[in-house]
Amino acid sequence: MSDAKAHGLILSVLKCVYLSEPRHSVGYCDFDAGRPGVFGFTSCRLTWWFGHEYLDAIQRLAWFLNENYSDSVFRVENEIIRSIEEALQLVCLDQDLFIDYYVPPRPKTLFNAARSGKHTLLAMRILDEAQSILNRSLQKVTAVYFLPGVTSPLICLPENNIYLVSHGDNLAISKLQEAGIAPQNFKEEVSVFSHTIRALAEDNSGSYLLINTEGTFDSVVESCDRVIRQFVAVMYSQVRVRTSSLHTTQTTDDGVLIQFANLGQSNECSSGSVIEPLIPELDSGEFTLSEQIARSIVDWYTNTAKLSENQKERKYLGASHINLALNESGDKAFIYYFLALDALFGVKGRVESSILEGVRSLDSGDQWEEKFSLIYRLRCEIFHGGKRKLEECPDHLRYRKHFRSDPVSDIELLCSISLLSFPQTAPK
Repeated sequence: MSDAKAHGLILSVLKCVYLSEPRHSVGYCDFDAGRPGVFGFTSCRLTWWFGHEYLDAIQRLAWFLNENYSDSVFRVENEIIRSIEEALQLVCLDQDLFIDYYVPPRPKTLFNAARSGKHTLLAMRILDEAQSILNRSLQKVTAVYFLPGVTSPLICLPENNIYLVSHGDNLAISKLQEAGIAPQNFKEEVSVFSHTIRALAEDNSGSYLLINTEGTFDSVVESCDRVIRQFVAVMYSQVRVRTSSLHTTQTTDDGVLIQFANLGQSNECSSGSVIEPLIPELDSGEFTLSEQIARSIVDWYTNTAKLSENQKERKYLGASHINLALNESGDKAFIYYFLALDALFGVKGRVESSILEGVRSLDSGDQWEEKFSLIYRLRCEIFHGGKRKLEECPDHLRYRKHFRSDPVSDIELLCSISLLSFPQTAPK
């Protein structure tokens, strides 16, 4: 069914590619069509015009491939679109699929130029070519993200291909490099891309999160975003449950993800991407992980490996919303924290009762069941009651007076406990 649907969507794209300039178009491309041969391109110069419906058609195709071919290389929308367009330009002169449409009189669209009875074969060929194009762009890379202010013992999660090493821990860095896990020149290369690194040279404050992965440039950025958000949420939660509170401020510096591709024979090339800041700044300026916390992080990853795919997706979404909350404050942080609880425990149609079941399973005291009832009422006043700020909600003052605490700080702690307990409390 997926292949048949994909073929239909590809043919819909072909109907939007015009071979002569239409009255209304959203653009055109001028290119050397055909396949490269021994003596260069065996091709001709072509111009295509795109109807106003082209963008919708190719985005629908990209979305469908991303959703239904998730185990393949079809992962990132803009890469899928590029691969489809490149595949079209490669096959468009194949004599077994097309008539000689590039000489007048021309058919109206690329769809009309296909040989009779060959449309399904054509769609199959385009799909295969697009997948082949993306496969050729796959690379094994080490992605490096710098966590300012974080100092930690070496944390190795080989099953997850994740490693955390402090900037000043040269012995650990050398071991990672000798094992082929860390690129030889990554500290120098990262400093070129990020001005933050220059500021840390004096006090050695900061750590590198290294992720060994495979993919295209864009798919690596997307997948690493999830990995980093989860790691930061777990790391922060491990510290948060051991302290009364952590005072953070929203960072204004963009994060930088550097990809090091192994080109063989010890040659590496690096490329950087500016991404959202994924870790807040602590008021103290320093975020220190003890040996005990480091071991707890390793244990958490070991235990979550046993979860089902659905439970792992809940875990990722919950951690991602916690990470988003960490980089916000006040009302926005409160909303993201509630969304994290919903991701971890929520069931559509019975949000309050399902999260409450999850809260009860924590067995951590601190009046969480009673607190959550008021937290849920605050959520409803913000989401449905027309209140723009927590301070405008009558239950906000009631909460502070009754519990002598702040609901934002409490829901932050509740989310930290929930995330760390998730391997044991995950809904079936």
